[in-house]
Amino acid sequence: MEINTKYKEVDREPFNDPTLYRKLVGSLVYLTMTRPNISYAVQVLSQFVVNPYRIHHTALLRVIRYVRGSMIQGVLFRSDSSIHLEGYIDADWAGCPNSRRSVTEAEYRAISAASSEIVCL
Repeated sequence: MEINTKYKEVDREPFNDPTLYRKLVGSLVYLTMTRPNISYAVQVLSQFVVNPYRIHHTALLRVIRYVRGSMIQGVLFRSDSSIHLEGYIDADWAGCPNSRRSVTEAEYRAISAASSEIVCL
């Protein structure tokens, strides 16, 4: 998603195929189970499934391009190196521009996924 862009419920031009938007967002929601790094973007875009606008669809396509471009990336742990794991969490206080509420769903899911990964490692 673009940095410092605030997505609103009503924007300039409505998207002409809301069903396609819903299907794509639904697919990305399913994908967040294995890709928690896109959870925040998907959570923001899922707020507009009832009435998507062109700017929301453009942001959705950016997320899909990011997923396509990062499919082969991963983390390599060598067997001869010592592993020191650290976890960081970013808090979002009153980040929703429409309701001024905190966006916590993506953070909780990311914490859960990171904790599970650390326990497995």
